[in-house]
Amino acid sequence: MLRTLQLLLLLLVSVILIWPLENMPHNPVHIYTTLSFLLLAMQWMVILMAIS
Repeated sequence: MLRTLQLLLLLLVSVILIWPLENMPHNPVHIYTTLSFLLLAMQWMVILMAIS
C-alpha cells in the first residue's frame, strides 16, 4: 500500500515537473526526451524501493 502511494506521489511530481515543459513550443524530440527521462527516473525509484 505504501509503495503504491509512493509511486503515485512520484507520478504526480513528474507530471508537475513536465507540465511547464509540455507547454513550451511543441517539438516531438523534446517530448520524447522528457518521457524517456521520466521512465528512467521511475525505473530508478522502483529499484531503490525494492532495495530498501
